[in-house]
Amino acid sequence: MSATSTKLRGLVVAMLVLAPRLAFATPPSPQDLATARELFKVGMDAYDRGDATAAVDKLAAAWTLAPTPLIGLGLAHAYEKNNKLVEAREIVLAIHRLEVATGETVNSARARDEADKLEPTLARRIGHVHVIVNKAPDGATASIDGSSAPLASLAVDRPVNPGQHTIDLMVSGRVRASQSVTVGEGDRKEITLEAPAEPPVHEDVVVTPPITHEKTPAPLAPVVVQSSASPLPLIGAITLGVGVGAGAIFGALAVFESNTVKTNCVGFACQPADQGHLSNAQIYAGVSTTAFVIAGVGATLLVIGLVINHGHTSHARAFLQNEIRF
Repeated sequence: MSATSTKLRGLVVAMLVLAPRLAFATPPSPQDLATARELFKVGMDAYDRGDATAAVDKLAAAWTLAPTPLIGLGLAHAYEKNNKLVEAREIVLAIHRLEVATGETVNSARARDEADKLEPTLARRIGHVHVIVNKAPDGATASIDGSSAPLASLAVDRPVNPGQHTIDLMVSGRVRASQSVTVGEGDRKEITLEAPAEPPVHEDVVVTPPITHEKTPAPLAPVVVQSSASPLPLIGAITLGVGVGAGAIFGALAVFESNTVKTNCVGFACQPADQGHLSNAQIYAGVSTTAFVIAGVGATLLVIGLVINHGHTSHARAFLQNEIRF
């Protein structure tokens, strides 16, 4: 544990015991004073261990509860050790602005004096960045290490801690230009940001397609399919009818004549007068047979003609289907 932290620890404990005699804008409650005292102890332990981040966390909380010169000085040293020189200087300046209470202890006065001596040292070590923005679009803002800043704030040197810093030019939430710079202790860097020109806005050209008048297709001319049906069915039907009719008539006559001869003849012996009937029966039978043969020919012609005409009908149907297809 360093002599400085041990001395600060003892002074803060004594100061917080006498806290009611100090002047605060809003006097802390006894609970706040007790909590600030404990936070200060934990923060200084972290400072002695070299954990500057934890020390800043605890001491900043104690400073919020009880902003006294001694707690502020401890926080400033923790910030300095954490390389947060800008924050350390702001705490030192805040100590200088603290109201001096009637009957303030010697330890608080010494903390003020030490803070006043630390301030110029910190000021010399702090770096600065000057940003020049060319052709800034309307509504543009700046972002420094992720923190938004108005463009007007870039008109003067901006204090920064030692290290690398990124400055962005933002337009409508989008980064239009960006630049990073490394700043050492006491350095001053100047950078220039210029937003690229906005791409020209092309108005959409609406192309109206030409109006086309569709022609109504002309009605199809009636397709006349000339019939090439065979006459055989007609001829066959007539022949069949005539043959059947004639065969039936002459067959009946042959039967009649035959019956007459059978009535008058005994065995094979016939009267001379019956020879005419016998001859007629034979003639009628022959004609009847011939007629039935002709009827058979007519039936054959009818069947053949029907088959032929069925083929013509199929061809005609296919022709019509081809003609109307488009």
